[in-house]
Amino acid sequence: MKAGLLLSVFSLIICTGTAQAVPQTINDNFIGGRPNYTAGPGTSVPANYLNYVRDTYRNADVIGNPNSFNIESMTVDFTGTNTLSVVINSSFFDNIGELGVGIGDLFISTDGWSPVADTRDDYAGTGEDWEIAVQLDSRDSLAGALNAYNLVAPSVVLSSVAAPAAGHVAIYRGEQEVRYNANGESAIAGGNWAIDTNANTLTLNITFNNTFEQIGGAAWGFHYAMTCGNDVIEGAASNTAVPEPSTLLLFGSAIIGALPLRRKA
Repeated sequence: MKAGLLLSVFSLIICTGTAQAVPQTINDNFIGGRPNYTAGPGTSVPANYLNYVRDTYRNADVIGNPNSFNIESMTVDFTGTNTLSVVINSSFFDNIGELGVGIGDLFISTDGWSPVADTRDDYAGTGEDWEIAVQLDSRDSLAGALNAYNLVAPSVVLSSVAAPAAGHVAIYRGEQEVRYNANGESAIAGGNWAIDTNANTLTLNITFNNTFEQIGGAAWGFHYAMTCGNDVIEGAASNTAVPEPSTLLLFGSAIIGALPLRRKA
């Protein structure tokens, strides 16, 4: 008996998925300066009251009631070459209008994020220079359109609060970028925004006219606060694509046989 034929052929193919950026979460580890106050009509405050306010609230991540103003996180998702989604999670989105405070706009740096080393001293005069402002329309509603602009300093609105009743003072975080009021600038992006009061989120969907690579570098910075600045979130995210995990495919074709050949005596 002779052994027959043993034939085995295997093909090994490694497939790599399309590269894409993944959602990145920025947790609120940023404090920000500068605590300030507004006095009601006829209210008498000591000459050193501002120093007292700044010393008292210097280490406070949230000024005021955390159940009303705390910002927990921001999730940034770069999709494709020019689409950006930002989701901000905050208890404020179920308390809009409390003490006259409104929703803010989003500020973006396209050349990285370089805050003051001690973020308690970070404010508009010392912190990151923002290149893009994302302005929400219909800010008194829960959804609307948005436009992004190359930031022009005179169009930036800093944090503030309305004057309280006579005999009272209102404490807030001052000198934070909170809104942008474009004045003739051409939009570089459009999109929409919506607030979910059940999930306590603000979602911004932004589509740029140019690609991320054309606009700036791989690392971008982000800044958001409500109009009083009582809590501020800042952080960095990368628009660099990350390859999906490789898939190993094993294709095999085999002919395995034993063909006995016998010879009669």
